[in-house]
Amino acid sequence: IFFWLAFVFANVLEISGSCSNGEPRLFKQAQSQYYGMLQICNSAQMWEAVCDYSWHCNEAIVACKQLGFTNSIPEYTNNFGPWDSIGFGPYSSCSTSYTSLFDCSVYASSYLNSYTYCNPNRDTVGIKCNNYSIADNCPTGDVKLADGNTASEGRVEYCHNGRWSALCTSYTLSQITASRICSQLGYTQPNYAGIFTDGRFGTNINKPHVRRISCSRDHFNVHDCSVSTTGCLIDCINQYGIKCYDYEGCHEGNVRLVNGTVEKEGRLEICNNGIWGGICSYGFTEINGYVACKQMGYDNGAIVYYNSEYSDGDGPILSSYVSCYGHEDGIYDCENNGYNDILSCPRTRLIGLLCRDDCESGDVRLVGGNNEGEGTVEICSDNIWGLISDAGWNDSDAEVVCRQLGYEIESEDHEAIF
Repeated sequence: IFFWLAFVFANVLEISGSCSNGEPRLFKQAQSQYYGMLQICNSAQMWEAVCDYSWHCNEAIVACKQLGFTNSIPEYTNNFGPWDSIGFGPYSSCSTSYTSLFDCSVYASSYLNSYTYCNPNRDTVGIKCNNYSIADNCPTGDVKLADGNTASEGRVEYCHNGRWSALCTSYTLSQITASRICSQLGYTQPNYAGIFTDGRFGTNINKPHVRRISCSRDHFNVHDCSVSTTGCLIDCINQYGIKCYDYEGCHEGNVRLVNGTVEKEGRLEICNNGIWGGICSYGFTEINGYVACKQMGYDNGAIVYYNSEYSDGDGPILSSYVSCYGHEDGIYDCENNGYNDILSCPRTRLIGLLCRDDCESGDVRLVGGNNEGEGTVEICSDNIWGLISDAGWNDSDAEVVCRQLGYEIESEDHEAIF
């Protein structure tokens, strides 16, 4: 009983501690002077929480000013946790030019008195007033790529008001904006840029405050582009990565298959302006696959994979909506949407091909032996040569294969030695 009374008494002291009417605080200051539940002292000198309904960045900025923080880029959390009562808010309109929440407009009192909108067991506000008086001292408009394996790739970061900010994948980064970043960084083929949303280049531990960079074809680099900031820090699961490219020297219009297990399969890439890049699956058909395989010397069609079956690689995406009729000598003869810097295609939608072989279903052959009469058995299925599992394989199976290949049967060695 004694300990329970002591707990209740301590809680009462926290709620009714000495305070002045209208004074704000961040409760839990013992842990951090910058972070805690936002509370305001009422006319009865009782600390009450602020309702989180319709609470946004503007309100957080004003609250931090009222708390005495300058140059703050705040973070805020709704549903912060329980308190004895909620006595302030919810705010319907608040300008960042205000210096006190008492300057902001509030909803009708019915909102404050409703457990639907302002439940003291749930609907409170947590704030962290980050003070960034000491910044990175970078020039606004500069960009950099961080934590890549080479200088040409990495997490893209933009300098705003002297502080580096990553770009969160919850907001759009267009292909043309990525290309202008590469242009500003001095790459010779800036129209092509690989955009990555999988967090492969890690995360800047400093939360971003730049929401979006928007460039158009008329902009030469990022200095000319429109930049949207939030005023608050953004919770971000993944941050954008970019890879920029220089001339690689491939032959214009050539195609290749990469990242397959055999030479006739893989992610389809095409050379444009001296750079290898993928083809988006939008509008891609089996006829297109047939033409691409024919260009590489396979004349029997293709199995088409539409969802980056052979990984998304690290090259740019150069084309989509390819349209072939079948008579073309190569993909370069087919219609497409043009190789340009405004293409938008997720990296999960790159084309992969498995070019079909010149065989008929049921054909067999021996490969990898020292002579034509020995080797690993392969069987053709749907114009594709494939292996046969050795599970349950015996002399009778080997004899059938040899007869099919035209050999007289004597004694066959059928162990998996090839």
